[in-house]
Amino acid sequence: MSQENSSASDNIQGQQSSLLRAKFAGSFRWVICGLLFLGISKNYMDRQVLGVLKTTLQHDLGWNEVDYSNLVFAFQAAYAVGMVAVGLLIDRL
Repeated sequence: MSQENSSASDNIQGQQSSLLRAKFAGSFRWVICGLLFLGISKNYMDRQVLGVLKTTLQHDLGWNEVDYSNLVFAFQAAYAVGMVAVGLLIDRL
């Protein structure tokens, strides 16, 4: 009889532990979604800064359209190389 109570108690504790892990995993998923949203938002804003600053950069630095396009090209090329490098790094980990 004592063994049956012990077994039932272990079973209940196992179920409670399983429910607690499932609840934690559910809330952790939302944390991951929030972090992804913040990262995507920052990435979008970062890309838009050059477009917003176009007239200011051209006026203050005396750039023409070709100079501005060279800056945009350099930024996008560095972004692409960085994405490939980080992708290779992540694949190795």
